[in-house]
Amino acid sequence: MRFHNSWILLFAAVVFAGCRHVVLVPQTADILSAPVRGMWEVRHDADSYTACYVRRAAEDRVDVIVAQTTELQADWAKWIESGNSDAASRMTLILQPGTLQIQKRYDWLKEETFGPPADERGFRFSGRRIAAGAGVVAPGRLPAALRTGKPGFWLGIYGDPTKADLPGHPQIRGLRISTIGAMSAAANVGLRPGDVVVSVGPWGYDDPVFEGILPLARGARARYLPHDVMPLQYLRDGVLHKVDMRLPEFPTYDRPISAEFREAIDSISGDPPSPEEELLDILATATDSADANADLLRRLSEAHTITDVGRLWPMVAAHTRPFATLLVKEHCVGLVLPLTSGAALQDTTWLNSIYLATPPPAPALPDYRGADLDGHLAYIDGVLAASADFNRDAFAAFTDDERTFIAGQMPGLLQGFTEAHMMWFDTDLERQTGNVKLGMMLRRLDMDALIAQFRTTALLLDEAFIMSIGNALGDRAQNEGILVDHNGGAGRVLIGGPGNDRYLSGADAAVLIDLGGDDFYGNNTGSSVPGSIASAVLIDLGGDDFYENWRHMRQGCGFMGVGLIADHGGNDTYIGIRGSQGTGFAGIGVLADWQGSDTYRSIDYGQGVGQFGAGLLIDRDGDNRFEGHLSCQGVGFTGGLGIVYSAGETGNDTYYNKGQHMSGYADDASFAGWGQGVGIGHRPYFSGGIGMIVDNGGNDQYAGGTFSIGGGYYYGLGIVNDRSGDDRYRGTRYNMGFTAHQAVGIFVDERGNDDYRTTHYVASGMAWDECTTLFIDGQGDDRYDGPGFAHCHSAQNGFTIFVDRDGSDRYIGSPPAKINGNQYHDGTSVAYFLDLGSGVDDFGSERNANELYVFDDYAFFVDAESTAAAIVKAKAGEIRNGKDEVE
Repeated sequence: MRFHNSWILLFAAVVFAGCRHVVLVPQTADILSAPVRGMWEVRHDADSYTACYVRRAAEDRVDVIVAQTTELQADWAKWIESGNSDAASRMTLILQPGTLQIQKRYDWLKEETFGPPADERGFRFSGRRIAAGAGVVAPGRLPAALRTGKPGFWLGIYGDPTKADLPGHPQIRGLRISTIGAMSAAANVGLRPGDVVVSVGPWGYDDPVFEGILPLARGARARYLPHDVMPLQYLRDGVLHKVDMRLPEFPTYDRPISAEFREAIDSISGDPPSPEEELLDILATATDSADANADLLRRLSEAHTITDVGRLWPMVAAHTRPFATLLVKEHCVGLVLPLTSGAALQDTTWLNSIYLATPPPAPALPDYRGADLDGHLAYIDGVLAASADFNRDAFAAFTDDERTFIAGQMPGLLQGFTEAHMMWFDTDLERQTGNVKLGMMLRRLDMDALIAQFRTTALLLDEAFIMSIGNALGDRAQNEGILVDHNGGAGRVLIGGPGNDRYLSGADAAVLIDLGGDDFYGNNTGSSVPGSIASAVLIDLGGDDFYENWRHMRQGCGFMGVGLIADHGGNDTYIGIRGSQGTGFAGIGVLADWQGSDTYRSIDYGQGVGQFGAGLLIDRDGDNRFEGHLSCQGVGFTGGLGIVYSAGETGNDTYYNKGQHMSGYADDASFAGWGQGVGIGHRPYFSGGIGMIVDNGGNDQYAGGTFSIGGGYYYGLGIVNDRSGDDRYRGTRYNMGFTAHQAVGIFVDERGNDDYRTTHYVASGMAWDECTTLFIDGQGDDRYDGPGFAHCHSAQNGFTIFVDRDGSDRYIGSPPAKINGNQYHDGTSVAYFLDLGSGVDDFGSERNANELYVFDDYAFFVDAESTAAAIVKAKAGEIRNGKDEVE
């Protein structure tokens, strides 16, 4: 390939970063033949040099990258390949082959994307050509989603450096594969765990890329594009194998953010800036870190160029706008607070807002008011029939075989997380592949119709209807046993008397109403059953009841449907195994206990858990115990909304989530948790959902294993909002306002004298790997105890905001406000710590009270009576450099 001497310019001058740019495209048939990689030319005109890089990125795409500099480069090809990092201006044009029409223009310096310019026209470029060539790979700094218009390729290899023997080359360096990703290049060529990679692309075993998986992945991303062929050599059982590996596009990320999605994000504006944001701006400007902070926000925004089926807008709003995070919390919690009655549940605003849903209109139903018992049963039949219609609409895009697959694979999705926590690390490749297929399939689920099904089914929870059907029973309501066993064609309806009744598997019902007594429930317990019960409702009107199920997906579970429980009185006990107690899996489930001091026990995925659907556990009264062992209590997996709402203002509640599985850190003294107000994604395939605990009051106790108590993992959003009381928090690692891997964690305790302790590290306001975390403690004298990476720490492009608003506080272990490295992505992190109020605080030996510290790595420490007082102090220049000796 070669450049022609003449160039045709696509459009006239574009004003950009202070320079007038003209964009160059060689008039050659080479550009239309695939594959073209790395044609480039540099021209000199006056005091500037303009480099143009052209390549055929895909069958339907040509990229042109133009950079301008005043510096003569010794090696122009290397300068282009390295990303033109010191250029005065850089931009990329995305062109359509054939017509070469401009589809998109991208400003590398401002990090903005534009449509084609209005004054597009062509003319001849002048200037002396000083260098040209071909074969240069795409600049690594250009985001993969922009380079290709789609996500990057999926290599699918994870492993660790090792030593291996080749003939004549003993103890060479290699990479031993530990896991293979589903639908990846590695899976497609049959690589297995245990294989040792010794050569990739142009790099042999002696190349620095074999120092670890991270440098190897970076090298491959910088050199190759989706659909390229990359040679690879590996050892298996001592035999060297060579393969040409075609690099497939990443399978699950295919959705740009929609206009509706963007509008929802913009509704959480954060304008005008808060005093805390104003203070950080002053500190950053005074210490020349404003540009670094802006760069970090740009990096967080770039994480959402292309999304997947599970990403929810509140997560993106908080992730990209750290100072709007509190507003996101207030919005999400505000949706939950009104849900304190059966009638209130018919308002689906809490679902519509999160899912940007517009459910179809409510159906016409028989009027039960003033009717006899038959009229009430006709109303129930009408509700069930209408709900079934909405359920069919929700799953209309699936064949019968696909619906069977969903029902069969969902347990595999849960078991895969139990064993691996990260989907890619599931060593059962068949199950992993099935789980990826399941997630991709469920993007077709019609949430509008599913929410309409829930809204219709929830009509039966209305207190007015419950009172009315009780009156319609008349004297029969005094009898014991089964009073009504009815089936009008839409599902079985049971009504039990006020005695102590037992409902076992033979008493599965679409609707079960029990008038009172100390009852035992072992049937479907208000849960949908795929293929047989689309909507289920259980209403218990009193008594100390027992709900026990060894079957999974019970006790107010919506599994491919809607499941509801409303228990109106008594001190009740709920015992389940998996997916129980207000959960939704491709469905919507609610458990509402309106009165009494209750006990909830579940092994895993219970108590307000949602995955491709919503799960809600509401307890309105009493001193309650919520107990689980893994991923319980307000957990939102992919496309899921999971909520625990303890609405009583005086109940002393206990939340426990650990005790069965060893943590992924393989130490002898910590359990896995993954619950308690946590949003969790199936890394790297699917974003996390939204998980929340909202507790209105009381002196509460929280105990969680790793990844618990208000945090997010892989594009998930987790919220814990305890609104009052002297509370005790006990975590393990990643807890109490935490994030890891492009996620958001929000922890807010509004008032009380609270005690925060972690048995290990990584706690109390921390962000790791392109994350945003908010930790707020309101009024009260608090104790924070964390031995490491705690009390407002950030790393790997993390952004942490920590605010203690009042009280005399003590910090033990980690010094507040610290950065712990950025080697993953380069760039910077922010740790912004504020302890406010007139209390006497103890920060340990490395921080003095009543000071403003800034650190060279962009950590900021503020101890002041108020934010306003700190602003006055900062404007006066009373800012200490963190390197100064602390007295």
